[in-house]
Formats: sequence, structure tokens, C-alpha cells
Amino acid sequence: MDILNYGLENEFFATNALYEVLEQIRLQEKFCVLKVIDSYNFMFKRTIFPSFRYASDTKLSSTVPPYHLAVPRAFLNFDGHKLKNGFVLCASSVRNFHKHIFNPQSIDFPLGYSHEMKGLLLDDYRNMCHYYLQSEFWLSDNIAKNSSDFLWIHTQGNWAQTHKLILGNHLDSM
Repeated sequence: MDILNYGLENEFFATNALYEVLEQIRLQEKFCVLKVIDSYNFMFKRTIFPSFRYASDTKLSSTVPPYHLAVPRAFLNFDGHKLKNGFVLCASSVRNFHKHIFNPQSIDFPLGYSHEMKGLLLDDYRNMCHYYLQSEFWLSDNIAKNSSDFLWIHTQGNWAQTHKLILGNHLDSM
């Protein structure tokens, strides 16, 4: 905690403190470690910081790439195999990126380290709809079995698309 507090108090050394804490976590064996990174693909998107050094790269449009910034670089390395007692879990989401294709091949993940999440099966989808209605997470009127089947056909079991439909009050037409 002393290192973290020092990094918070001294902005100039904040990045050093972050790297030191990550190194200590990587080398310790007393506790199990889970390093979770959400929206991992966001770290591969071009930044807003202009630089003439990247003018010749058409993908960067004269901006600094994220892997040249100190904090993203600390999390970009897929170093789960270096943790003595831990695991790294990265999740990517492409829903916010317009015309952006992100796959494990674009960041050189080793084979067998990636898993693609498919849509829910129909029975699992029905159970989730029923659970969300029972827990009153969805304040929609009575969704019948046929409605959940229609939603599944419309979204192919994609839970994010279902939330958009239900929370956006698009169920009235069913």
C-alpha cells in the first residue's frame, strides 16, 4: 500500500508505482491473483494525442499508438504465463467501435488462449428472460413464451441486443 500511496501523492512517479505493484503481484506466491481487463480491444484503438512521428501510418492518422503510452503498455502484454500464482482474463467488446474488427490474430494471442462467446441457447435464453422478469430488472409488461422466442430469433441469443430491445421499449410492437 505504501507504493500505491506514494504513486497517488507524487504524480511524477505514478507510472513507476503502477509497474512496481504489477511486478510484485507477478512475483508473489502467497495469494492467488486474478488480473481482469475489460474492453481489452480499446487499448488497440488509436489515441487522441497527435504526433508527426506517425504521419506515415494510415491507421494512426498522425496520432500516438496506445502501445507507446506507459499505462496501456502495462496491460497490453499478455503475460498470464508469467504470474507465479495467478490467471489473466481479458474481455473484448466491439459494440462501441464503428467498422472495427478485433480478433485474437490481430494482437498475436497464442493459439488456444482465446474463446469466442456465442449467443445463448434458446432454453438458456428463456431462463434468463424469466429470471430478469422475476427479479424486476426488466419493467416490461407480461413477456410471454412466444415473445422470448421472438426475441431469441431476432437477437440470436445476443444478450446485449436483447437489453437494447427491452430497455429501449421496443417490445410494444410484439
